[in-house]
Amino acid sequence: MAPVRIDPLVFAAVSSSVDRCIIARRGATLSRPADSELSAVARYWASAVAIAGEDLALQVANDLPIGAFGLVSYSAMSAQTMREAIETFGRDYLGRIVPGMALRILPADRQLADLRLQSAHDHEFMPLLEEFVLAVISRHQAVLSSPVLLHAVTLRRPAPIDASPWRRFFGVTPRFGQRYSIVRLRATDLQLPLRTASPELHTVVRGVADRPDTSMTSKVRAYVRAHVAAAIDPGVIARAVGVTPRTLQRKLKSEDTSLRALITAVRIDVAREMLEHTEIPISDVSIAIGFTRAAFSRAFAMVTGASPLEYRKRHQR
Repeated sequence: MAPVRIDPLVFAAVSSSVDRCIIARRGATLSRPADSELSAVARYWASAVAIAGEDLALQVANDLPIGAFGLVSYSAMSAQTMREAIETFGRDYLGRIVPGMALRILPADRQLADLRLQSAHDHEFMPLLEEFVLAVISRHQAVLSSPVLLHAVTLRRPAPIDASPWRRFFGVTPRFGQRYSIVRLRATDLQLPLRTASPELHTVVRGVADRPDTSMTSKVRAYVRAHVAAAIDPGVIARAVGVTPRTLQRKLKSEDTSLRALITAVRIDVAREMLEHTEIPISDVSIAIGFTRAAFSRAFAMVTGASPLEYRKRHQR
């Protein structure tokens, strides 16, 4: 089975927030894994919890700015209603951010509805990831036209020593160690409009998500994006896309590109997203995409004509 990897842009945003939470609690720092593979992220998260506390998911959800996940955030936040935002996130993005994770809206009874997460993988870290995803969704209630009262929260994660941070965050005390991770709310609340709704923007970003592309270039770009911080081995990429290294080179040449050019282009694309949509320090951006600070500045300027700092000042939203 192929390793499960969290989207590198999302992981970079989350790990920068983890750093802030750790510094706020203990003044400490924590080295990040070079890869966003699930087991490496789980070890990193466990180390961070040991420093910042068992409610780390809630701390990070509170710390992350609205819109921290770039295209993912803008697609959901430009929807007309809460239901449309959740359906867009669950259908178009969640499975890309955390492969194997799905979000469904299910009726609980005639008046209540459940937002339920399910994971196809049985890794021990998945319940904690589900907790974090539900916390981020709840945090985005800030863009609704009216506040939402949660009627119940159930989490697969083990019960903490002190549940009071969860009660303050969700407004109710969750039940822990349950079969599913769920937030329950009034079904009518799903029709609440978003203050950030933009039909035009929603159409544009949905078009990006829906656009099919089966070229070798797109396959390689997808692989590099999933391993953007790691050393890229041509042989490994070739096996991942189902061809020999020689065939990979030939197909990319026929599409007027090369593996080296694609790796640089994907890394710069990810850096642009991070600079435009997050407050992540530039030194952390360079680490997140597999560059040293000096090499990143040179490569970024060659592609964009501006330094990372200049680019952020011009384009940050």
